[in-house]
Amino acid sequence: MISSAKTLVVSFIGMASQEVSIKQNVSIILKSDTEMLDDVVVVAYGTAKKSSFTGSATAVSGEKIAKMQVSSVSKALEGAAAGVQVINTSGQPGENAKIRIRGIGSFSASSAPLYVVDGMPYDEESVNALNPADIESMSILKDAASAALYGSRAANGVVMITTKKGMVDKSKVTLDARWGVNTRGVPEYDIMKDQREYVLTAWNTLKNQSTGAEASEELIGSIGYNPFIGVANNAMVSADGVVSSAALRHNDDWADAALHNGMRQEYNLSLQGGNAKTTHFLSLGYLKDEGILRHTDFERISARANINHTVNKFIDINGNLAYARAEKNAGQSQNASLSNYSNAFMFTQQIAPIYPVYAYDENGNRIYDEEGNTVYDFGDGTYSTRMGGFSNQNVAANSGLDVHQTLNDNFNGRGTININIIDGLKATANIGYDLMNQIRTDHMNQLYGDAANVNGRTYKYNQRIESFTANQLLTYSKAFGHHNIDIMAGHESYSYTLKYQYTHKYNFYTIGNPEFNNAITMSDMNSYTQE
Repeated sequence: MISSAKTLVVSFIGMASQEVSIKQNVSIILKSDTEMLDDVVVVAYGTAKKSSFTGSATAVSGEKIAKMQVSSVSKALEGAAAGVQVINTSGQPGENAKIRIRGIGSFSASSAPLYVVDGMPYDEESVNALNPADIESMSILKDAASAALYGSRAANGVVMITTKKGMVDKSKVTLDARWGVNTRGVPEYDIMKDQREYVLTAWNTLKNQSTGAEASEELIGSIGYNPFIGVANNAMVSADGVVSSAALRHNDDWADAALHNGMRQEYNLSLQGGNAKTTHFLSLGYLKDEGILRHTDFERISARANINHTVNKFIDINGNLAYARAEKNAGQSQNASLSNYSNAFMFTQQIAPIYPVYAYDENGNRIYDEEGNTVYDFGDGTYSTRMGGFSNQNVAANSGLDVHQTLNDNFNGRGTININIIDGLKATANIGYDLMNQIRTDHMNQLYGDAANVNGRTYKYNQRIESFTANQLLTYSKAFGHHNIDIMAGHESYSYTLKYQYTHKYNFYTIGNPEFNNAITMSDMNSYTQE
């Protein structure tokens, strides 16, 4: 220190600098200056400071993701980045959202971005297996320069995902438990639920075209069902427009029978720690997310281990293992168009309140089968007259008797070695292995509905996706005053194998067993391998 100096300038990254007078003892408290902080963006070739980054990228922090109540990583991007479209294709719990970073890139090929997890490409089908609680940050790369390393696969943009790592010289145990309720975001618009009001409205419609007496005679042919006990079909409404006051056969509510408030529960346990040589991050996660359509849910169990070890001042290695098992039970509406009466939401909005959910006799008593199980009314004429366009459909029954299940097992492994050759020059080698086994079952029961005429049917779709990635990077970074130079050379090899099998059988022996050993007749079968 120069003997004539009278002041001392103290500075630190992220803190406001201070000038203090030189004394024998000096106490200095620096105040934070957030404006001095420079965000770091994860890009294809490493990291870059946002202030010096010339590409187009958006960073989403893990803290922001943790505040969101989402089941899938793709939905965590909703509203998090300007210009990024997040399209929810259904309300099914656990369903991936469609991400569009550059709009629709092709009419025939996929417009989905490339997902990269801890430096390795990740299959889009496996993104659902990621636990959002394990994510440290996400970067959305929009321009070609940011995604240069991945070639044509990154034509629609790249979503870079970095998982959490260990901590030096400290340990941290975190238990996060959450409970919630899933309800309709927008209340149902007012629909007619009073049976007498509906019958009278239908009668008035007919009376506008004829006399009151003729309307009373034609009413049963128009609505197809008499909801009153002990009332003749032509006496539901009198000729002078007075609706019957007789007892009703039922008081069923279609919305209550098919929909409910679903429960959501999530538990995450993580352990972070380490020392100057080795750090670790271990996590376990469980999620059960029920949909508002009865018998629909998403359940996931996940585990992750991230280990980082410094061999010496030149070499460090990283290992990352993850496993997830996810089960999704979807409703019939998941496999039906919005204009189809098998869609539960459309069905409950449009079906008249006079039609029963369950089977009743002429005196309004519920009908049960020989084993005491509930019997549903499908409007096919078995227990009542036909329901017109709603014949042979009952969404409340289908959601409980049919099976639309997807089961995924995902294993992911990553390994990295970094070698600091000289100051600014670094070599990096990465290897990654991903395996996904998926079994999807679509079973239509043999009692009611579309498959009753063939005594039930089942479709099974099995696919195994296996990929291996290896890349090598050589990077040089140097600062010259206010200037920076970054040079990268890289190579990547990638292999992908898809094995797919499809089978369809019908004519089942017993009720409630969708497996093929319970079916008699083979319809068709197909399989192929794609590499």
